[in-house]
Amino acid sequence: MADNFQAKDGVGTLFTIASEDSGGVHYPKQAKRLLATVVSGVVTAVGATAKALSASSLPVSDCVLIKAAYDNDAAEALWVGPAGVTVGVGFPLGPGESVRIPIADLEDVFLITDATAKSAYYVVGG
Repeated sequence: MADNFQAKDGVGTLFTIASEDSGGVHYPKQAKRLLATVVSGVVTAVGATAKALSASSLPVSDCVLIKAAYDNDAAEALWVGPAGVTVGVGFPLGPGESVRIPIADLEDVFLITDATAKSAYYVVGG
């Protein structure tokens, strides 16, 4: 006998997952989940002080995609990381480069650079 069970996504929305019974063990069927919302934005004037992607809590159900602006100065990287990220101790992004980061909240991702102000774009689904 198959049973269904419930789970919550990263923003607390409850959804049902169907299961299959195989030898008395229940396995979840592949859950397909549509995004309820898509949020995108731009962070500008990133400089020598780390700047969060979001100034307030913004839960994410899966991950965030961050892309450095094409017109950023190629001689200096934009560094991505958690609170406390510093130049040289994060994930470097050159102009037009991107990174996908599994994260629960946008306010937990920070950007920093060593000189010229830079910009980055982000998109998340919730």
